[in-house]
Amino acid sequence: MKKFSTNLFALFVAGLLLGTGCTRQTETPKNSLPESFIPAGYEVMKQAEGDLNSDGRADVALALKHKSEPDEVAEESDAPRRLLVVLFGKTGGGYEQSFSNANMILGVGSGGVFGDPFQELRIEDGRLAIIHYGGSSQRWGIENYLRFRGDNWLVIKQIETTEDLRDGTSTETIKDYERGENIKKTTDAAGETTEKKSALSVRPWPIFATSTIDWPR
Repeated sequence: MKKFSTNLFALFVAGLLLGTGCTRQTETPKNSLPESFIPAGYEVMKQAEGDLNSDGRADVALALKHKSEPDEVAEESDAPRRLLVVLFGKTGGGYEQSFSNANMILGVGSGGVFGDPFQELRIEDGRLAIIHYGGSSQRWGIENYLRFRGDNWLVIKQIETTEDLRDGTSTETIKDYERGENIKKTTDAAGETTEKKSALSVRPWPIFATSTIDWPR
């Protein structure tokens, strides 16, 4: 009987120890969350998730702005530039930074009367899309599409649009660097659209941390 009681007590103690181990909180490993890659003083404007490097794991793209950035377009600011940060998901969890650029997301005052031109950040079909739109009575838009290939981030496609709100005329230019094709659609005041196609000599070109984009003027 004494031996049975001793064994029962041992099982009871073991159960307590196991229970304690199951409920114990552990410290979150560094770089396990996208938030751990946000520089001091910055905050998330938009976030997109999807597989960008074809490894079957979810990656994350962050559009960041500095907390000192003004909300009103009319206000002048010395706030640091907005950041685009791309994180790759790692085997076993967590992330590693693949890319960061301070020139690809326009500031709050760059959209003219329209206001903040930065509209959307999304991941689709393994591509990262960065969408801007702005202007006043003459509107403009630009979509940049990036793809990770080999060890480089490449600009593979750009779509530029213009629209005159006074007479309804508009243009859309699609520069597909992967196909080497340029398509320009022009719509006149009567609503008639014409389309012209031409070849592009430029192929997908690499984008780096210091690269800039040719924005509409």
